[in-house]
Amino acid sequence: MGMKIKIESKQIKKLASLARKEIRAAQEQAYFFWKRETPYRTGNARRKTTLNKNRETITANYPYAERLDEGYSSQSPKGMSQPTAKFYEREISRRFRKLGGR
Repeated sequence: MGMKIKIESKQIKKLASLARKEIRAAQEQAYFFWKRETPYRTGNARRKTTLNKNRETITANYPYAERLDEGYSSQSPKGMSQPTAKFYEREISRRFRKLGGR
């Protein structure tokens, strides 16, 4: 004797939509985290840091971005990339644990 299960495509689409929203929110939070991690002297670095429309890429558009990210500034000795990546991983985990309870 076999077993059958019914997969509700409506439920899957709803979960996929929620997952996309959570990912976008986490990407946006990572952007704000990056900006907070960016050293502040004149404000130029923070002002010239942007998030693209798809919220997939943070761009540090100033000539000394790489130097700051290597820890040149005592305000951000670990740079911005590594701390932001760790933050993003934690944020995604937290948000998907929350989704699992739905």
